[in-house]
Amino acid sequence: MKNLLVVMSVLVLAVSAHADLLAGWELTGINASANPVFTGTTVAANITLAGTVLSLGSGVTPSGTASTFGGTSWGATDYAGAFAANEYISWFLQAEAGYSLSVTNVRFDFEKTPAGISNLVVQSSFDGFTANLFASNGMANTTVSPSFGVNLSGSNSVEFRLYGWNAGSAAGVARFRNLAGEDLEIQGTVIPEPGTLALMGLSLLGLAILRRKLG
Repeated sequence: MKNLLVVMSVLVLAVSAHADLLAGWELTGINASANPVFTGTTVAANITLAGTVLSLGSGVTPSGTASTFGGTSWGATDYAGAFAANEYISWFLQAEAGYSLSVTNVRFDFEKTPAGISNLVVQSSFDGFTANLFASNGMANTTVSPSFGVNLSGSNSVEFRLYGWNAGSAAGVARFRNLAGEDLEIQGTVIPEPGTLALMGLSLLGLAILRRKLG
């Protein structure tokens, strides 16, 4: 029994010791018009592939530009307008049953055209899309690759949304784009819930009993 407890402790530490890539999206060859719902290209163990969803809010018109994911029709002039009009890019992550998420970092490759949005924020479903995890105001015509730390834990799933506003025109584009490596990443750990750990413990106990009988 003592050995079993030691093994269980090691398992818990192994799960929570360091952050891993939970999901990544590589945009080579895809676009939001042809792929309005795009699942992750890299998915960690105990993350559901169908639960790694990149999509657009209903207020954004998908763009067909190759190796990007975004669109046009960013018509809001402030955050409240963007929120009300569903003008956002969304990415969603879900763990398998019996596991919860601890998200520690988000990174993405983003660009806007000259008439694209000037302001953006990234928020999450953990607090009902209230707090800004990342914000940029007065954006130039540029490509950026922000990476920012977060502390989101205790839920089986999470949705992130990038809201944008103050575009130069309805034709202005804002999008994730393809650069080297994954173009959108979520990092953190997948943590077994108590019931899952108990099942793991029972399995180990059963193996230990069987080993004694055979020995």
